[in-house]
Amino acid sequence: MEGKALAAFVLLLVSGCGATPDQLRARAAFDLSCPKDQLSLVKLDDRTQGVTGCGQKATYVENCGSHDGYGGKHDCTWVLNTDSRKAKPEAQ
Repeated sequence: MEGKALAAFVLLLVSGCGATPDQLRARAAFDLSCPKDQLSLVKLDDRTQGVTGCGQKATYVENCGSHDGYGGKHDCTWVLNTDSRKAKPEAQ
């Protein structure tokens, strides 16, 4: 029985890994109207990522609905933390 409990605990930790880079790329591609393959990601801190592409840049913060008390995060997504009017390139 101990083995099953340990396996369940490990599964819980692995499944609670937070928002993913793929989720971030999809969100940023929509927000910036830029193809995913043209986006570059840079980690700014533990919860914040910068995204650049198509002459634009934006900042996203990881937002999680819950934490399990063991370091795992659940129901996570990326939230745009840049004024979308400033994320667009200026008219020339």
